[in-house]
Amino acid sequence: MKIIRKMCAVVLVMICAYVLGCVGFYCIPELNPNLEVTTCISPSMEPVIMTNGLLITDTSFPFKDIEVGDIILFEAGIGRYVNHRVHQVGVTDEGKAVMTVGDNNMMVDVWVTTEDEYIGKVVYNTNIFEPIISLLCGDIVEDSTARKVVGTGIALIVVIGLVVIVFWDKIRKIKIRRKSI
Repeated sequence: MKIIRKMCAVVLVMICAYVLGCVGFYCIPELNPNLEVTTCISPSMEPVIMTNGLLITDTSFPFKDIEVGDIILFEAGIGRYVNHRVHQVGVTDEGKAVMTVGDNNMMVDVWVTTEDEYIGKVVYNTNIFEPIISLLCGDIVEDSTARKVVGTGIALIVVIGLVVIVFWDKIRKIKIRRKSI
């Protein structure tokens, strides 16, 4: 039983560290307002950026310094944000423009991105939080409230169960003391 408790304690510490990492990741913009944290909502950039992978975008990175191979975040239509890799850099009547493509897409995007649509350059991405985001939220594209509630409930049950297993002896000793009083 002691081995099981120790294993559960280790798992609980790992889960807590993981959750703190997730929370910490979203605190980055508070430390530097030029950085924006976003979530990739499609498989177009897989395997580099998985669906539900997290991105840090530098919104102060100048559009004029964007090069072929950079991953950028831009607005492709009203309220539709896309992160794709720069495939080609050129000049239009409006100035510099870039053609983009998702790493997992067969064709270059049909639109041309100019400085007006450009939001920033992706400076960091990680897929380490993808499993927990997928478990708790599903694909963010689906926006399934039921899945979010069920996922959060499952996570709470697991954490509470681990806490009870880890502290079972202490809880039992408290009950024994109460009986003897």
